[in-house]
Amino acid sequence: HTFKPQGADLPGLTFKTLSATSAMMDMIEVTDTRGKIALLVCAMICFAAIAISFGAALIPIKMLFTVIVPLTWTYGAAVYVFEDGVLAWSGIESLSPTGQSGIHWTVFMLTPTLMLGLALDYDIFLFTRVFEFRKEGFGELESIQLGLAATGPIITSAGLIMAFSFGGQLMASIAVPNQMGFC
Repeated sequence: HTFKPQGADLPGLTFKTLSATSAMMDMIEVTDTRGKIALLVCAMICFAAIAISFGAALIPIKMLFTVIVPLTWTYGAAVYVFEDGVLAWSGIESLSPTGQSGIHWTVFMLTPTLMLGLALDYDIFLFTRVFEFRKEGFGELESIQLGLAATGPIITSAGLIMAFSFGGQLMASIAVPNQMGFC
């Protein structure tokens, strides 16, 4: 990790440290700057591949509202719970504010791709069924209704399984799995 001591205005001279703390600071810095770009590129590639696969250029706009917006709101809710303490009144220790530390930096590194993958999976599964019904000659509204009827129980069951499996992490006393379980 590179740092500049206070009052050390020596041109061309840098100080470097090597320790566990400095290595972690470097990881946090890289994750903070490149992690957002990586997630954006991942989402854009996924959306482009889906638009090309279905031959519909407006699908990414729909997915912006059904995938990306809920993801950002989930992170916003996590900040509201773990940093602002909105659920502290409940007395549930795992939903208590974490004080000055806030949400652990690894949560934002580990959860976005998993959340994006699961959200896209459910969205594509539903959209594929609607697309198939449209190709069979059903109208738009009928295709949507039939697609929801065909995929609803499966998507709901899968969502409940995921909620129970990740919800168990929410009860952890360690901050990282606890916060990942919330997200």
